[in-house]
Amino acid sequence: MTRDKGLAALAVVGLLLGAGSLGFIVYEKFLAPAPDEQQLQEIWAKYDGSSYYCLPNPASYLDITNTFITFTLERDASMHFIYTGDAYIDDSSGQSYMYIDWRVNGSIIPWGNAHISGNGSAGRWHIPTCIQLTLEMTAGTHNVTVALRGDSTTNCVRESYLVLTAYYH
Repeated sequence: MTRDKGLAALAVVGLLLGAGSLGFIVYEKFLAPAPDEQQLQEIWAKYDGSSYYCLPNPASYLDITNTFITFTLERDASMHFIYTGDAYIDDSSGQSYMYIDWRVNGSIIPWGNAHISGNGSAGRWHIPTCIQLTLEMTAGTHNVTVALRGDSTTNCVRESYLVLTAYYH
């Protein structure tokens, strides 16, 4: 009698597992909502280990030329840009600063940037830096890089890495 109860319990567990699996398959194939239409389609990346020092004029930008990326979009897309690098600020002679900005299609973008400064007490600051930007862009050829400016020619960035991702609509 105990053996029959054990087999019956095992049969019930098997039926429940089978019915649950069948239910999952039906849900996944016929009832689940459609995946998001916006999908990652392309990635571009560049790395440069060189040092780039600010120009003598604080209003002048210096492009990080070895991370310059030209790319072509097949159709309109949401673009996500990420830049990482090591910023160095020399504030040994007083307060000092540096801006790291996006240059997209030749124009400086006034948001999504980094403002890095030293308060005049540490000498040389090493600041790991990451900036991000998301833009809607039209089909066609575009270019992106990062540009820097600051108040001292000893301020610089090193170990630059730029990644662009396109999410087509």
